[in-house]
Amino acid sequence: MDVSRITLGKIKLHRESQGRARGSEFVIRLPLTSAAIDPGTEDETIQMNGKKLFVVEDNPSIRKMLALAMEINGFDVAVASDGLEALRIFAEVDPDIAVIDIGLPGLNGCELARRLRKTAEFDDVLLVAVTGYGQKSDRKRALSAGFDLHLVKPLDPDELVRAIAAHYAPTG
Repeated sequence: MDVSRITLGKIKLHRESQGRARGSEFVIRLPLTSAAIDPGTEDETIQMNGKKLFVVEDNPSIRKMLALAMEINGFDVAVASDGLEALRIFAEVDPDIAVIDIGLPGLNGCELARRLRKTAEFDDVLLVAVTGYGQKSDRKRALSAGFDLHLVKPLDPDELVRAIAAHYAPTG
């Protein structure tokens, strides 16, 4: 028997198979409500809906679940599985936000961020680093590469939505 479980915040995926050619069972548990954040005003919720979010993640399970969680939260989501693919289609996707795994094959997340920041048309894109490394030096390295935010895996989609909402919240 082959069993795997993935948890992304309140979203849970369970897969079970009795073996080759015997079928599989998939169970996805979603929260009852799609509101992952409780903003102070309705205007802040409306501000998040429709934002284009680009997930760049090499782990297919994490990529799919994160994309699903962000779609549930009102984002228009596109995905890429590595840094070179992301770089190639970035302008076509034209995201407001890019959530990028640091440990990507081919072109790692920090190098992708550096290259994106050299292009003026991507200056206003919110770049969010996602990594298993959470030391102060790791955060500093990510921010110096051009990321705006640094979040540590395992990534809770609610935390991501709150961080994005805080970034876009009016100041003053």
